[in-house]
Amino acid sequence: MKELSNLNNKELIKKRNAAKTITAILLGLFIVSIIASGYNFWQQGYSATTLMPLFIMAILATNFSKLQSIKKELRLRKMN
Repeated sequence: MKELSNLNNKELIKKRNAAKTITAILLGLFIVSIIASGYNFWQQGYSATTLMPLFIMAILATNFSKLQSIKKELRLRKMN
């Protein structure tokens, strides 16, 4: 994968839009998994699916960090 500073403006904006979409989808999945995990825990007690929100949260945090670095690069280029 290219470093962000090596991408042209069009590629960087495309990458930002993709990261925003993926982050929104992961956030929705995280919320649904918390609800489903809570319901499953209430019905059956502890199981492996109880930990599912933790795994999604780790992926979400990584993706959010990537999105922030893309936004920072766009600000450096004054391309909000």
